[in-house]
Amino acid sequence: DISKLCVALQCTLSSAEEERKEAEAFLKQCSKQQGYASFLLKLVFEPAEGAPVNEFTQQAAMVQLKNIVKTNWKIKEHRKAYMNPEDVFEISPNDKAFLLENIFLYMCKCTSNSILKQLEYIIEKMGDHEFPENWPQIMGQVKQALTTQNEQVLFAGLCGAYRLTKLYKFQLGEQREPLEQVVNELFPILTDIMAKLIEVPTEVSAAMIK
Repeated sequence: DISKLCVALQCTLSSAEEERKEAEAFLKQCSKQQGYASFLLKLVFEPAEGAPVNEFTQQAAMVQLKNIVKTNWKIKEHRKAYMNPEDVFEISPNDKAFLLENIFLYMCKCTSNSILKQLEYIIEKMGDHEFPENWPQIMGQVKQALTTQNEQVLFAGLCGAYRLTKLYKFQLGEQREPLEQVVNELFPILTDIMAKLIEVPTEVSAAMIK
C-alpha cells in the first residue's frame, strides 16, 4: 500500500515519539521485502501517480535508503554476532541490480542539495562493496555526465568522480589498483573541466570546483 508507506515515511519525522517509533517499526518490517529499496528510490524521483508524496516524504525515503544500504547491502560474518537477529538480512539481488544500474542516473536528475548528499553517500557505500568488479557501468555513466553541457548533470558527474576516487583514500598497495582506472579515464576530462570553469568564474563554477 503506497499511501500507507508514504504516511509512515512522513511519520518518521514526527515530534511525537510514539508515532515515530510505530512508523519506524513498520518500515523496518517493510525493509526486508524484495522491491523496498527500489521503491524508495523511485518514490523520490518517479512517484506513482496519485501517491501522497512531498519533500518531507522524499527526504525520509532517502534517509531510509541510506540506512538500508549502509547496514544491509552486504553483512560480513563477524558483524552478525553483534546484530539483532531481526536485522540480519541483505538487500535482495534484484534491488541491488536496480540500484547499481539506476542510482547515478537518478542523481543526474536531482535538484535538491540535501537529497544529492544522501545519494553521494549511498554511491560511496555501494562502491565500497561493488566497484569495480560488480559495478563497471558506473565509470561509463560518470564519464558521460562529465562530457555534457548540462550543468546539473555535469555537477552530478563531478560528485560521482569524487566519490569513486574517495573509495581509495585509505587503501594501500594492490587495493589501490582500481584507482588507476579512475585516474586514467576521468582525470584528463576533469582537468579540462577545471580549466574551463576557472576561465569563466561564476557562482555555479565555484560550486563545481569546490
